[in-house]
This record gives sequence, structure tokens and C-alpha cells, in this order.
Amino acid sequence: MFKSISARIAVLFLLLVLLPLVILGAWFSLQNYKSLTKQLIARHQHEALYHGGEVRERLAAFVRDLELLSDILSLQGGGDAHKFVLLKSLQMHQPLFVELSHIDNKGEQLFIRTLQENIVLENVTDAGKILAEVKERQQPVCAIIQQSNYPQTLLSISTPVFFLNNTFVNGAVSAQVNFSSLTMSSKQHKDIEDIQIGLYLPNGRKISGDLFEIPPSVSLPAIFKETTASKGLIVADRLLGICPIEFYGSRLYVVMNSELKSVLSSFYHSLNLLIAIIFLVFIASLFTGLFFAKKLLTIPLLSLSHAAREIGKGDLTKRVDLSGDDEFSELANTFNGMAERLEESLKSLERESAQRKNAEEEAHQAMILAQQANEAKSMFLANMSHEIRTPINGIMGMTTLMLNSGLSNEQQYRMELVNRSINRLLSIISVILDFSKIESGDVVLEESTFATQELVEDALQIARLEVNNQQIRFATVISENVPGKLLADSGKIHQVLLNLLSNAVKYTSVGEIIVTVDCFAASGGSCQLQICVSDTGEGIPESARESIFDPFIQANETRKTSARRGAGLGLAICEKFVIHMGGNIWFEENKPLGSSFYFTCQCKDVEEGNAQREGGAIVTGKADMHDSLAGISIYIAEDEFINQHMLSSYLKEMAADIVVCNNGQELLDQVQVKEPDIILMDIRMPVMGGLEATERIRAAEKKDGKRHVPIIALTAHATLEFKEKCFAAGMDHYLTKPIELAKMVRHILDLHRKHSNIC
Repeated sequence: MFKSISARIAVLFLLLVLLPLVILGAWFSLQNYKSLTKQLIARHQHEALYHGGEVRERLAAFVRDLELLSDILSLQGGGDAHKFVLLKSLQMHQPLFVELSHIDNKGEQLFIRTLQENIVLENVTDAGKILAEVKERQQPVCAIIQQSNYPQTLLSISTPVFFLNNTFVNGAVSAQVNFSSLTMSSKQHKDIEDIQIGLYLPNGRKISGDLFEIPPSVSLPAIFKETTASKGLIVADRLLGICPIEFYGSRLYVVMNSELKSVLSSFYHSLNLLIAIIFLVFIASLFTGLFFAKKLLTIPLLSLSHAAREIGKGDLTKRVDLSGDDEFSELANTFNGMAERLEESLKSLERESAQRKNAEEEAHQAMILAQQANEAKSMFLANMSHEIRTPINGIMGMTTLMLNSGLSNEQQYRMELVNRSINRLLSIISVILDFSKIESGDVVLEESTFATQELVEDALQIARLEVNNQQIRFATVISENVPGKLLADSGKIHQVLLNLLSNAVKYTSVGEIIVTVDCFAASGGSCQLQICVSDTGEGIPESARESIFDPFIQANETRKTSARRGAGLGLAICEKFVIHMGGNIWFEENKPLGSSFYFTCQCKDVEEGNAQREGGAIVTGKADMHDSLAGISIYIAEDEFINQHMLSSYLKEMAADIVVCNNGQELLDQVQVKEPDIILMDIRMPVMGGLEATERIRAAEKKDGKRHVPIIALTAHATLEFKEKCFAAGMDHYLTKPIELAKMVRHILDLHRKHSNIC
């Protein structure tokens, strides 16, 4: 019947006609609801206004009765007996009065009480106060009163008694009326259903009316405050009609109250019926639509989906069998053609995949071999670093001891040459290791706060030691733009600057070497530090300028001498470090002689006193012998005899108390006997290594509540990963071999002061 997809969709759209019908029904229901609530609001407003008029009329009647009695009393001058008769007659005429009294001009009163109440009110009539108010206003006075022994709220009405043609007030007549006599119950209204009547004070307290409660969520005082005339409104689940009444200075509120749900019950019934009808029509339309959709759309789509699923599982022989001349049949034919082409393509891909798999297997094997070679190289370099640094540590330490032992001038000179040779050897080893780290991608930036001028001066001090008899003058120019404190990887900045200064010293025989420092603002609150090393040396040959930053290349290959030999990695490492720090490095030719090397890096300006991390400036030179270690007990855990002798001798010269342990187990035994002030811990030791010994010491401190003993790691492993392992084990500081003894002493003093609370 419906051969085309468009015809089938048209049938579905016909079913959607129900949607506007539902919307239209909802709109009419809403309009009906608004109209009904509007009528109910007007009805409650009218009823409140009507009942408010009744209350006003009754109040006026009470006042008129009292004014009549006041006029009679002002015209006659009889005695008390005559007044008693008049008051009694008014009581009988107006039995709604709870209490009635006459107050003469002296403030004395005569009480007549209603017999049907048979109660005595407690000081309700304050004769003096009432007489004063009546004389002041010269008109009736009303007040609301509450008695502890009388459950109802009363209305006090007082009228003046004039004398001599209303020339002055000669007394007053006062009466108390029960508020329940003012309001009419809703049962007395024949035309009112489901409405309660109440009389309220401005503070929201009901003083008479039907038995009903306003929900706490409805704030009557706030509503009364905004009501200046009769009005109707919906508040929460209530319909309210409110009419304010002003009566001789007192304000009352008549409230007509109904539950919104009860007065709208007929509307809700009609609405529920409409919803039920719409729901039934919806269910019928839904099943009708599902029937046609399944027959006209779902079955063909399921056939296509099933075929596609089978093809997805790998069965490319699956075909769709749909007869007809509609769009689904055309789609099935196209699908079958696609499946045939996929089957042919799959066979071709299988052949190519087999060839590619063989190639990938070969590449994978080659990658595994390359990784193994790289790991073997890294392991070799790490082991070589450890094995070489350990004896160098002993040589440098013993050299330092010799230099501080009062040698002759010739001996002092020779030992300084030995020390200089050791530093050059250590520099070459460090360069090779740095280049290995760069190649393997292990370069990690270690940011710290440092003083720019101190870093530059320290590098210059080391460079001056490389100068023999050259007539070279060193100079420093630091721009005013350079902050005093910066946050960056100070160690790498120092190393780059030191490499450039070393090259300048190598190729400059006479003249000057100038270090210029400048700083430029950058985005994100950072700054760009620029350092230039300029010399008056030989300059750079034309043939070497393009490859000067390549590894294993020296600028003056043809003129190298023994003093200028090196690994040829300095500038290559500088370039890699500078790039990692977000900067750049380049050189310029000086006229007439020399060259200038520039490099930049990204830093952050740090205000002095607000540094987040400890400064990282490198410390060199001999220890200050005034930094005495007297009274400080130091345990040394070291298995190398030379290192034991070197460390213990140096520290004993500083007046420290020394205990030497050959391994971690001996150290633990000594700590149990007596706790030291500081522990110098080697990492690789027989029996028990330094990491395990540190973990056991920290565990014992935590268990027994002992004090924290500072531990300084002494290791030949110069990697960041190993440094993190030391801190994770509980060590307080980390020094790499060969150890600078002066630096070690300063760290010992700092840790001792920190953990012994010495300022």
C-alpha cells in the first residue's frame, strides 16, 4: 500500500496530530483554571468586604449605645442610685457587654457586671487612664485587652460624658465587649460553602471566628501590612479574602479562608477525566503507530541490520533478500554490492597484511635490540659513574686535607695542580653523563630560588682557576632589570655559563672576558634571563660556524693543543639544556677579535623572603675553619677505607666527635647504644645498604617516639631518580660524590641547628 519511504513517514506524521490536540487541551485547562481562580478570589474579596461591613456596623452600634448613655448622664445630675438604674437599663438593653462602668470626673467608678457571665474581670477598667484618654481625645476610645482568667479577647469602648453644653468632660462610660459577638460563623451564611471566617489582630493572632488554622508558611502580618483595602489572593494552598477595619485608632482584619483544593475539587475532577481520556488516546495511538512502524519500517531495517551484523562478524557471503521496488529494496541491492566488494578487498588485505606482519616483526625485533643496547649503555654509564666517582671522591678529599695541612709553597702548588687535574677529569665525566641523559630523554628541570649575582660570581671564580699566566681580565655587567632572586633550574644555568666561560678561557690568551646579564619581561608573570659571555680570543673559523653546536665537534680542530682538548660535547649540552629551559643559544663575531655567546632561559621573579624552595646556588672553595663542629657527634657509614679516612680526618680537624661504621648493620647497633647528632650515610655497602638502614632508623623513631636524627646521603649515583629514592627512604639531604667538603660542613651545621632548635 505504501511503497515509498515518504508515504510511510506521512502515516507517522498523521499520528502526531495527537500532540497538538494534547497541547490544546492543556491550554484550555489552564485558561479554565485561571478563570476559576479569578472568580474565587473575587468571591472571597466580596465576602470579606461584606462581613467587614457587618463588623463595622456592630461596632458602631456599641458606640451609639454608649454615647446615648453618656448623653443621658450629661443631662441629669442625679445621685448614684439614679446612675445605677441607667447603667443597669443599658446593660439590659445591650446584653453583649461583659462589663459596664461609669467613671466620674474624680476617677471613681461604679461597676455593673453582666449576670450571665457570672465572672469578675481583673482590673480591666483603669478608671484614671480611661478618663485621661477620653478628656484628651474628646471622642470615643477603643482598646484591645486580654485577661488571664478570661479566655476570650475583649474590646474596651469608652465614651466621654460632657457637662454644660459639651464644654468639658465630666466623666466617662466604659464597656467591654467579647469579640465573638462581632463575627458571624460561616454556618450562619446560607450562600457560603467551604469558607471559614476569622477576626485577626495586625500581629496575625486570631481573636474570634470559626475553628480553623492558617498554615505556618502563610505570614499573615506581612500580608496585613500590604493590605490597605479589601482584597482576595492565593497564598500557598489557601484562598484568602481580607478586609481591614479602622475603628477609633484600632485596626482589625476580617479574613475569609478556604482550602484551594476543596474549592477546586470540581475542576480537578474534570482535569483528571481529561488526562485519562488523553492517556487512553495516547496508548491507542502508540500501539497503532508501533504496528505500522514495525510493518513498514522495522522489518526491512532489521533485515539490513542482521546482514550488517553478520558481515561485521566476518561472514562476507551474507546478502539481504528484499523484494519490491521501494527505497529499501534499492538500499538492499546497494548493500549487497558493497558486501561483494568488501569480500574482494578483504582477500587483498589479507595478502598485504601477511607481508606487513613479517616486516613489523622484523622492525619489532630491531627495536628490542636497540632498547637493550640503550639500556646496556645507560647501565654501563651509571656503573662507570659510580665506580669512577668513588675513587675520585677519595682523591679530592685527601687533596683537600693536604691543602689544609700546612704545606710548603712548592708542595701547595703541586697539590693545587693535582686538584685542578681531578676537577678537569670530573668535568669530562660529568659532560659525558649529561650527554647520555640528554640522548635518552632523562633531562629533568629542578627549579630552585637563586641569587643571580652570586651564581655569576661563583662561575667566574671557577673560571679564574683555569687561567695560568694569561693576561686576562674578567668583568661582570649586571643590568638594573635583573631581579635579585629568580626561580629556575640554577644548576643547569650555572653549568651552561661555566661551559661558555671555560671555552672563552681556552681560546683567549690575552685581553678580557666579560659576562653581561640582562632580563626582559615575558607573558604569564615570568621573565626571560639573557646572559652573554664575550671574549677577545681567536674567534670562530668560518668552516666551524654551522656545526659548532654539534656533538664531538671543536671549533678550532686544526689548532688544538693539549690545553684545549676536551670531549667536544660542551656546546651541544648547552644547547640541549637551554632548549629544555625554554630559551635559545647563539653566537656573534666580535670586531676585530673574539666572539660573544648568548643564551636565554625562562625564569620567574621571586621577591626576597617569599621563596617557596631552598636556593640552589652551587658552593665551592674551602671550608671556613671558624665553622667549628665541636660538640657535634657524627656517625659515618662508609665501606671504602679511603673515604672513611678522608671524611673522619677532615671532620676531626673541625673538632667533631666521629664514629665510623663499615655498613648499615654496624650503624644500627651504634645508634641503639647512643644516638648521634648527624649521620653521613653511604648508599652501597655490604651486609646492609644505606636505604634499608635509613628506613629502619625512621621506623624505630616513629615506634619509640625518639627524636629525628638528620641523615645526609653520600652516593656516587648522580641521578634524579636515585635522589628521590633517598628522600623517600627518610633522608634529609643528598650529596653526590666527589663530595665538596666545605659544602658538606655547611649542610651539617644547618641540619644540626634546625633539629636542635639553635637560632
